[in-house]
Amino acid sequence: GIELIELGPSLDEIRICKKIITMDRNNKQAWTALGYAYMDLSQVNKAIPAFDLVLSFNPNDRGAASFELGKAYYAKGDFAKAIEYYQKASQLRPQDYWSYYRIGDCHRNLGNYRKAIESYQKSIKYSSDCFYPYYKQGDCYRYLADFVSATKAYKMAIDLDLEDEYAWYNLGYSLAKIGQTEEALKALNRATTINPLLSQPIT
Repeated sequence: GIELIELGPSLDEIRICKKIITMDRNNKQAWTALGYAYMDLSQVNKAIPAFDLVLSFNPNDRGAASFELGKAYYAKGDFAKAIEYYQKASQLRPQDYWSYYRIGDCHRNLGNYRKAIESYQKSIKYSSDCFYPYYKQGDCYRYLADFVSATKAYKMAIDLDLEDEYAWYNLGYSLAKIGQTEEALKALNRATTINPLLSQPIT
């Protein structure tokens, strides 16, 4: 038989996957690899049908397929549809913090900042040592003009990554907004020391 060879994101891999599928229409591994290959090549509209088929196969793999469909729709800019699939993924894999994090990103892009914060908090529940949910919470609080909460979130992010210039800069911006000028200058100086090109908050 034909074995699936790890060739990376290439047209050769797509050809091999398609050849396997012509011989075995229900080969879940081939459909999954085909979906990944299309995603790697940014051919999202072709990846979606492949992952849709994976969803109809082994129930144990539906969480991963749902997550990949969330990624595909996110890449298309269809954040509402992406949320739908990320939520399915979180139901099937309730302790996978990435699903909650990505739901947060979708809500953030849709301007639903409070819902985004809730999702980032769920993500933190299952992975408290991940920098990104704290940082994104800071952004959302900043968009809501809740600069006190923003400073707290950015500080927690910085505790996990002392060298992230964006967190330092936006911390400084938020501190300035609540009148903590001296602390704001320290944070801004730290940010521009790490990256002299910074001149405005990073969104």
